[in-house]
Parts: sequence; structure tokens; C-alpha cells
Amino acid sequence: MSATIAVTGAGGRVGGAICAHLESRFDVRGVARDHDEEREAFARRAVIDAHVVVNAAGVAHVRDDTPSTLARLEEGNVDLPAAVARAALDVGASMIHISSVKASTDDDRSIYADSKRRGDDRLIREFGRKYELADRCLIIVRPLALLIPTFEAGRLSRLTALPRWPRPLTPPIPLPALTATKFLAVIETLVDDALARRTSGVSVREFTRGDRANLREVRDAVSAAQRGTSS
Repeated sequence: MSATIAVTGAGGRVGGAICAHLESRFDVRGVARDHDEEREAFARRAVIDAHVVVNAAGVAHVRDDTPSTLARLEEGNVDLPAAVARAALDVGASMIHISSVKASTDDDRSIYADSKRRGDDRLIREFGRKYELADRCLIIVRPLALLIPTFEAGRLSRLTALPRWPRPLTPPIPLPALTATKFLAVIETLVDDALARRTSGVSVREFTRGDRANLREVRDAVSAAQRGTSS
């Protein structure tokens, strides 16, 4: 019987990509929060029958620091991950939480980075020991910028501004970003680790310079995506 992997934030580009990548091996259940759905109710619904919960829900790309925006960040990046972690633990599931590289240091003082740091700190503080005692893992993943192409009206909505140089003339310069292939392969490995209970308690998966995409890889990804839309 295939393991059930619940993916929250399935309506977003990251959550959607995770669902599509894992569905060939697992019973994947993508979960999106209904309009005005209460946080705890959503968390309980998300984890039903799950062996591993991948939390890709969150708030990003904020442009202001108004009270309403700050409240959305608190809800999506601090309170919601805690609710999902609690609900997952209640049903005996492990959890993989998609955070951000911006949570790794105090260098970035943006309100988004601050919300990610506080969300991770809360997970570690409130749930690390509980997951360890339950022999389940809580893995916090902190990716760099993710190069997961999206399409609008048949066109690549991101990355199209990159120079379309011939491949031999495109230098393999490391970028502060990850390709979808690299990121999704790491998520799949972490799901396998969680199912096999290779670890327990809280751990953090950081990405290093060696994990980064380079300009040549991005050029190839853009070319492949553009060929896909024109076929």
C-alpha cells in the first residue's frame, strides 16, 4: 500500500510542483485552504490519513508593512505551520516544512524574513522534543530562490529576461537559486527518510553553494520550457 503524503499549499507553484513530482511514487493529497477556513480546522483536515505532511503553505512577496500585511504574515508563516505541526503529530505523521533561506540568519531585516525566522523558531521550540518522543521527524527545509517556471497565456512568466545565448557561450556561473529538479529531488529524499524513520525530532536542511543552479542550467530550463509551450 502506497504511503499517503499530504501537501498543504497545493494551489501554489511550490506546493503544486511538489504534488506533481511525488505522485508517481506516493498517494499524494494536495490540500488548499478554503476561503475563511479556520486555521485549526484546515490543519486537521490537511493531515487526515497522512503518513508525512509537507507544508508548502505560507505568505510571500509582500510589498508593505501595513497592519493587515503583518497579520497575514503572522498567520501564514508563524501560526499556520504550528497548527499543521500540532495536527500532524496528533495523527502520528512526520512533517516537512518549507521555510526559506532568509530564516537562516539575521542579515535580512525584512518583515517576510522575520516572519520565517519566528515561524521556524516556534516549530523548533514547541514541537522539536515532542516529535522526538513520538519517534517522528520535523524537517525544516530552507531553500534559496526556487526556479520553478510558471506560465501565463502560454508564455513563461519568469526567467524570460535571461539572455538567450547559445549554450557553449553561457557560462556556468552559480546563482543564488535552485532549479526545480534539485529542490524536488531533495524533498523526495526527505519524504523517504521520514517514512523510514531515519531521524526523529527536529532537523534543518540548508542548501549550500554546491546546490545552486548555474546560469547554463537556467538557460537550458528556459529553453526546454519554451519548447514545451510551443509544441
